[in-house]
Formats: sequence, C-alpha cells, structure tokens
Amino acid sequence: MEKIKFTFLPSYLLTFLPSYLLTFLLVIPVFGQQTLPSASLTFGNFKNIYTGIKHPSLSLNGFTEGGSKGNSLQEIITSLSLYQTQIASYNTTSGSLFDAKNPDTPNANGVVDKISNVETNAISLEKQAFMAMLTFALEKYQNNTNHGFNSFGDIAVLLKANLKKNHSWYVVNREIQGDKVDYVKWTQSMMNYARAIDLYLGLEILIRSHSNSSQFTSNLLTDSDKKSLMEKLRSVIGEGYEALYNDDKWYLDAAETVGFIDIDMKEIESGNRPLKMFLAIGYCAMAYQSNSSDISSTSFNYTLDGVLKSKQMQGMFLEALDVSDYRHKTNNRAHYYAYQTNGGEENWAEGPFYLEFALREILPFWHAIRINSSALPSPYNNIDPFTQSDFLNPIKWLTDLVMPDGRIPAVDDANFREFYKINYLNWSPAYVSNDRLTPARV
Repeated sequence: MEKIKFTFLPSYLLTFLPSYLLTFLLVIPVFGQQTLPSASLTFGNFKNIYTGIKHPSLSLNGFTEGGSKGNSLQEIITSLSLYQTQIASYNTTSGSLFDAKNPDTPNANGVVDKISNVETNAISLEKQAFMAMLTFALEKYQNNTNHGFNSFGDIAVLLKANLKKNHSWYVVNREIQGDKVDYVKWTQSMMNYARAIDLYLGLEILIRSHSNSSQFTSNLLTDSDKKSLMEKLRSVIGEGYEALYNDDKWYLDAAETVGFIDIDMKEIESGNRPLKMFLAIGYCAMAYQSNSSDISSTSFNYTLDGVLKSKQMQGMFLEALDVSDYRHKTNNRAHYYAYQTNGGEENWAEGPFYLEFALREILPFWHAIRINSSALPSPYNNIDPFTQSDFLNPIKWLTDLVMPDGRIPAVDDANFREFYKINYLNWSPAYVSNDRLTPARV
C-alpha cells in the first residue's frame, strides 16, 4: 500500500498525502492567481503564548511549508482531486453548512442527547473552519470557483456566527455527562475546538494577506469578538485543569481529615486519564492568543480566573510538555508517558487498549509540537519525537500486537475491538525516520 505522510485534519479526513506527490508541491500559477502566504502569527494585537507558533499548525503544517513534518494547505490543494469525493461530504449541515446546536436541542425522536449535541458541535465547527480556509484559498488565491463545494461566502457567514455563539463552546465535561465522566469524549471535544480555532486563525492570515483583503475582512471576527472567543477557549482549558486537581478528590477527604495525605487527582493516577487531559490542555494552549501587551516568548501574565488563580497559560503548557515527555528516564509517577512505558520500552502499563485511547491525544499533540518546536524554549526546542525510539517503541509494540483483522487483542485490561485510530499510523518514511518503527501495515 502507498505510504503517506501524517497530519491532522477535521475528523481526520484527508489525514495523509500519497508520498509520490511530495515532488509536486506547488501548483504552477496562472494569470490572476496569488501565492499562498507563509504561515505566521495572526495580525493585530493578539499574540500566541510563544510568539513563533504559526497558524495553521495543529493540523496542517502551514500554507506552503509542508515537507517531512506534515502536509501544507498547498499540498492538499495540489492533490485535491484525490479527496474530492471525501471533502464533498462536508457540504452538509454537519460540515460546511453547520449551525451550532444548543445542547438541550431534542433529536428527531424528541430525545435530548446533550453529549451527542456537544460532540457534533465540536467536530462540525472544526470541519467548517477547514472548509472556510480551503474555499477561500481556492476562490480568492487560485480563482477556482468551480471546486464543487459550498461557496466561501456561504460558509464564512455561518462560521463567524458559530464562533460567536456561547452554546458552540460546551465540552463533554462533567456538566454535560453527569457523574460518570468519559475523559475520551471530554479531551476529544477540547482538541476539536483547538483545531477549529487554529484553522480559523489560518483563515484570518489568508484574508489579511490577500491583495484585496478589505473586501473580505467583514468575514472575520472583530477584536472584541476574538477576545470573547479566547475567553471561551480559556474557560475550556480551565475546566480541564480544574479536573486534574479536583476530580475524585472525595476519595481522599477522610484521609485528609485525619492528616494522612494531601494529594491532587493528577497524582492519584499515573495512567491515561491525567495524561490525556494534560495533552488536551497543552494542545489548546497552542491555539490560545492574548491581547495583553505583557505576553512574550519568556513571560505570560494573562492569568486564568477561579481555580487557576496564579497559574499561567504558559506554565500549564510547559507542565503538559513535562508530564508527557517521552525522554524522562526516572521512575516518576508524574511523568506519565515515561512511567507507562518504563522509560521508553515496547509496552504500555495499562495494556494495548489504553494505549490506543491515549494515542488520540499523544500523536496530535506531538505532531503539533514537532511543527512548532523551533518556537519553544529549551529543552523542547527543535525536538522531533517521530525519530526517537523512546517515543516510537510503545507504538511499535501496539502495531505488532494488532491482529490481522485490525482488532486489538484481549490482553491485559482490553477486549476485542477495532483499532479505531489506526489511520493515524499510515505514515511514510519521510515522516517517521527511525528503524524502530516501519510504516504501519494497513
């Protein structure tokens, strides 16, 4: 099977690009076309927690950068004919024509399914942001109005409205799920929103970089709208961070009363749940921007409210990096990835079932870190986990265990079911340069 590169796009559609196309990265310009800009910071006073983080870079590797770190928008456009049928499925009310639902909206059977409504909002907003960026690039940069998708104008009106709706921004947290919280749904909805914002910020750059940008700025959020959007993202991050410190605190109430122990939830477990949440927080932080003049590459004084108190966004981002860092060799429960793998061995302490769930955050997070690593401080600058055995060994172990029919074996705390995100591992040697992990057998 053709081996292909690695990137994260809405609902993981268009996830990869055939490697034989890597030599044909640019469309030859014709009269009237404009060249896509290099990815950079968004314009105006809003800044990222690290000033070198570009957009889009959580899913796509910029507009034209591409290369071994992942696909660019230009590469997707160049190979668009390969994906025409798939992308056309976005021309629906759950894609480019999406209108965010209130979580209390009943379904066709009159039943209110809050979890499904919130999940649909998160996934669909990401799809819509991608389609807005793609159609703007096609129509306004390449003069292609016969692309077969909904028009940029129609999509942009809905996207702007959805970004401004409060009920667009619920995550699948305890408030939505009730007492039994599913961290898989919670963290995935957070990351869907982060990608939606990353793609919207990419659209903002495309519009402001266009020679006739004044014609399209009405499709963008105002500074006031954008501040509100970042407040919503800040709230999403804060809820996740609060859970790391307060969820399941009741387990320890009695012990704390008699003075035996004082410990946070993130220390109770050394497994998937805190790891997934930290990764989702770090991922969302890469999409976060502030209009504070205090933000710089080394300091960040725009603090979160409530439970976070003096905790800084930048501090949470670095904490997420630290607990998930595959390079730790100490047997420390707080270094979740290293602890689960015994320092980078071919195993996962909780078994293959749990590793497959963890990969849904691990791979997107480190994919984005890889793209943006030159903007990060030491010891995270210019690191590339996809060339390191300590990172790849557990993934190799999982692919070796997967049965011929694509199911995860019922070993450890697992059951027979399909490897749901196996498409994450359909990568090429250009993306993963390490003899410890050959491209996945899919």
